[in-house]
Amino acid sequence: TQYLADSIKFIINDKPIHIAPNCINNKTWNFKKPKKKIENQIRFGYVGGGAHDEDLLIVYRAILPLFDIYPDLKLVIRYGGWKPVWLKDHNHIDFKCVSWSIDEYPQKLAEMQIDVGLAPLRDSEFNRCKSNLKWLEWSSMNVPSIASNVEPYRKTGEYGDIMLVNNTTKEWRSAFTDVIKDIF
Repeated sequence: TQYLADSIKFIINDKPIHIAPNCINNKTWNFKKPKKKIENQIRFGYVGGGAHDEDLLIVYRAILPLFDIYPDLKLVIRYGGWKPVWLKDHNHIDFKCVSWSIDEYPQKLAEMQIDVGLAPLRDSEFNRCKSNLKWLEWSSMNVPSIASNVEPYRKTGEYGDIMLVNNTTKEWRSAFTDVIKDIF
């Protein structure tokens, strides 16, 4: 990303930096959409690695009280790490630890049958250097996204369907509520 390139200039001095944006290769990004949509559910989806416990916590805190208000709400989580200790079992949360290979990843993502993809990120130096890859993945499947209003996602709205929110429980909960009202 440009942010990453700007961040490492002091390390490489005058050597040129070339930025190649993340993208999805249509030849390898293959998936078949599931035929049957899960009826009467609003499915928010999160896919991430074990180093993102605190990012996942952002949406968990925001969505938890909404389960009592919206009985058809589901948070589907596929995680490449141990289940966070704070993530309690709940009948509205579908959590699975996974280790998908890149060959199966697109199909597994499609099989989640998500209505809205989630990309929460804490505002840290490390996360600012990332790209908007989660949006690329979800949008390739025609799934809109809600993402943190941080560096990797700030300009994404110029290209597609994304809602940016600040990383407060109140703002994430408001975003969830707005989307739920739009769907129902």
